This record gives sequence, structure tokens and C-alpha cells, in this order.
Amino acid sequence: WGEIPADLYAQWTKAEDGRFITYFFDAPYWGPNVDYQTFDLSSETALRTPEELGFGREGFLGWSAEVYFIPEANPDEEIPEWFTQRDLDRYRENPSVQGIGLTARWATGGHILYDGNGNTEGSVPMDPAFHSIDEDVTLPFPADLKKDGGVLTSWNTAADGSGTGYFPGGRGPRLSEDLTLYAQY
Repeated sequence: WGEIPADLYAQWTKAEDGRFITYFFDAPYWGPNVDYQTFDLSSETALRTPEELGFGREGFLGWSAEVYFIPEANPDEEIPEWFTQRDLDRYRENPSVQGIGLTARWATGGHILYDGNGNTEGSVPMDPAFHSIDEDVTLPFPADLKKDGGVLTSWNTAADGSGTGYFPGGRGPRLSEDLTLYAQY
């Protein structure tokens, strides 16, 4: 593996009573460069949003949590699947809670980019929306989109029509990432 010279510096957050809350951009075990921010739990009165933390990504669903208790506490309670403001209030007031780790949960999905594929007439549709993986997307049917007199017959994942085809006005694909659909005439 070799060695990489680096100077590492500790970053400190002042916590009045030693308790903390850390917001992670993504699962903290997925890599060494995970974006996170830590704050004093006692003074954290409202859950922060990804925008407040500078986590620039669409599709935020909510927070999942790990709650850290003092060893003597050994609580017998279930941590909620989705961490809410009410949970923050409850755990912040509990003196046996040492810290909370919140991980952003993101929707799987993407954007659809429509390509006129050399159209000579009409306007290519634009769809700026983020579509989650479980969302039904109705594909546009622009009647004025034409190429050399031919009319739009389908949308396809390949410009040459060799990919997966979809009917204009019909249901589109489930998205797990951004997708370009090419007009076919």
C-alpha cells in the first residue's frame, strides 16, 4: 500500500457537557472522505437540513440515527427508523445520551434528459424534476417534434434506437440514475 505523507489536525467542537450530535452526508462507513459536521447536542434545538450543512444533493428523505448512551444506562428502547425533531427533543433531554450520529438518507432516482436526436421542427421537452425510483413518470408527447417530416414515434435509451424504447405519453422507466432518452421518428 505504501505511505502517503500527510499532516493531520484534530478538529474540535466545544460541547458544554461533552455530548455531541454529528450529521453525516452519507453512510460513514462507505469511505474515508465522508462529509460530516459535529455540534454540541445540548445547544442543538432544531434538526438541521442538508442545505444548512452544505450537503448539495437532491432527493433528501430524512435522517437515520445511531444514539450513543453512557455504558451504565443500557437502555432497552428501540431507536426510530426515521429520526425527527421530536426524537431530537427527547434524546437531548435524556442525560444518559452521550451522542447522536445522524446519517442523511437519499432517494434513489434521477433526472430525465430528452434529446431531439436531430429534430428539425418543434421543441424538445425539458423536465428539471428529480424522479425517485418508485415514481411513475409519464413521458411527454410533443406533437410538434418532427425530423425531416417524420413524427415522433418513441423515446429510446440509445440514439440509434437499439436501446429500450418507450411510448410518448406512456410510462417511463424507473430511475436509479440520470437518463437520456432520444427521440425516434
